[in-house]
Amino acid sequence: MQKQITLVGTLKKNKREIPPEFLPHKNKAVSSSIFGFQKDKMLTSYVPRKNKTVILLSTMHDKGSLDNFTKKPEIIMDYNSTKGGVDIVDKMCATYTVSRIMKRWPCVIFYSLMNIAGINAQVLYAFSKPNDAPNRRRIFKNTKKHMKINVLNDNIRITKS
Repeated sequence: MQKQITLVGTLKKNKREIPPEFLPHKNKAVSSSIFGFQKDKMLTSYVPRKNKTVILLSTMHDKGSLDNFTKKPEIIMDYNSTKGGVDIVDKMCATYTVSRIMKRWPCVIFYSLMNIAGINAQVLYAFSKPNDAPNRRRIFKNTKKHMKINVLNDNIRITKS
């Protein structure tokens, strides 16, 4: 909290740290919410429809308030308004990717990091030279050219999916 960085995100229901009251149950009413608080954290369980429960954790919210219009918890509204960035990055990673189907998890992680690094490079380049924003394909080609890692040269190929 010193640097004012906050987190709002969903949790999978199979985490043993989640109290049983927050987990899905067939008797929970639709649009019902449960809030739990601990120090600088808030846990929310919301039922948007029958047999569906959404569990969220936030370090930004400190009270369990509902939106006046939709009657959803504020944490859900904030999460929905900010989750678009992740979807955009996923779409950009899928469009031009250096990834390959691999069985070795270190390679999968490396290629994922390369995809994210390519997106970050494109964003930084676009901010530094707004009149000359290149496409990701050109950035990846330049990155590959400057990496000079002979072992990976055969594996890194730019593809458009």
